[in-house]
Amino acid sequence: MSTSFFARLAACLFIAAGGLAVTGAAAQAIDPPATHAFRSKPIPGRYIVVMKQDVADPASQAEAIVRDAGGRGHHRYGRALKGFAA
Repeated sequence: MSTSFFARLAACLFIAAGGLAVTGAAAQAIDPPATHAFRSKPIPGRYIVVMKQDVADPASQAEAIVRDAGGRGHHRYGRALKGFAA
């Protein structure tokens, strides 16, 4: 391989790296940080419980946990994560 090949390769990598830096700067300019104040307040007595992924039957587990605690289940999660809201 000749020296000119390595010189061209180095030039291409330099240009590509510069392009990535410009792309990152452009992305920041397009999506600036949010300026609004996000004010979330906890709801007293409400909880979201997330179970480990190896739980075989999250629906029955959720029912048992809520029943044993004397609470009331509000929603069950089973696709993105396993868990429930109570």
